[in-house]
Amino acid sequence: MTKSLIGRRSDRDWIKHAILSLVFFLIGMLILVFIIWNQETLVRLGLIGRMYYIALLPLSFSAGAFLFNVLNSFASYNGRQLGGGLKLGGPIVVVLLTLILGFWLPKPDASDFPMTVFVHGEQGPFQTVLRSTGSVVLDLGANRRSEAIGDKGQAFFPGIPSTFRNQEVHVSVYADGYESVYGDKPVRLTNASIYLPVRRTAGLITGRVLDENGAPLSGASIVSVR
Repeated sequence: MTKSLIGRRSDRDWIKHAILSLVFFLIGMLILVFIIWNQETLVRLGLIGRMYYIALLPLSFSAGAFLFNVLNSFASYNGRQLGGGLKLGGPIVVVLLTLILGFWLPKPDASDFPMTVFVHGEQGPFQTVLRSTGSVVLDLGANRRSEAIGDKGQAFFPGIPSTFRNQEVHVSVYADGYESVYGDKPVRLTNASIYLPVRRTAGLITGRVLDENGAPLSGASIVSVR
């Protein structure tokens, strides 16, 4: 009889800790979703980097509750006070690896980086259509930076903040008669250079078609030849 009661109590404890593990796991996943969903906002606020470690805490509690109470991990201490040795056994080692090694994963590069924007025609990077004329504008959050286009169609931006590494920004070209092929589409800063195609801006031509005597000519068509 006693043995049966102990068995039922053990089953209840198993279920309780399984539910607790699931709750911590869901909390950790919600934090991860929040970080991913608000990535751009966190970058602008300078809060990105090791913020994922916050999500590791509830996930580690979830792993601990599951490993100790479901998979029967164990920990034992031998010795006198702090001079003794701690022995860990079972899957609890996974929790320590999550907390310790996870925190010391390579940190994203926090140094500023340069960026060169090469402006070219629609036929490819070899077609340089703007030489020492016009400028390129980068919208870095609330900071708008402008650099002149050089003799090789390049605009050099030194010292881009590290928070914009691998992020999407808006790049614009200001030059008479040209516009960016991308329009308002953002560009991701993944490399040290960006190749930005441009095209002629659309224009409006008005006038009258006359014959050799200066009389209006009806039914005439105009063809644009490049």
